[in-house]
Amino acid sequence: MSKVEMRSDGACSGNPGPGGWCVILTYREHRKELSGHVDDTTNQRIELTAAIEGLNALKRHCEVTIYSGSEYVVKGVNEHQRHEENLDLWASLHDLLTKHNVTWVKAIEGSGDLLFDECHKIAKNRDFV
Repeated sequence: MSKVEMRSDGACSGNPGPGGWCVILTYREHRKELSGHVDDTTNQRIELTAAIEGLNALKRHCEVTIYSGSEYVVKGVNEHQRHEENLDLWASLHDLLTKHNVTWVKAIEGSGDLLFDECHKIAKNRDFV
């Protein structure tokens, strides 16, 4: 089984407001960067969007370690928290989680993970597009 690492982050100017997301996928020496913009979103929705877009990019069953900047997403999955908001995105994420073996790690900007710092910067820049 392929072992993939994913850095995932979102940023929102205002809450709600325009948002940007970024995902950096690495597998061995390969790297794939994805990013996008949403005109009107929230911090929670854009973070979920980033994780969903990253997992959607995987073509086959993988073992994935996701380093996410979102405590909302990481705790939501790791602690099996129930959510009353963003149900459409949570349903999409849970569907994708059945297709891969996923480990979630809370990433912190400036902690020494240079790929995550890059991902965070790209997401922040995308929210102004």
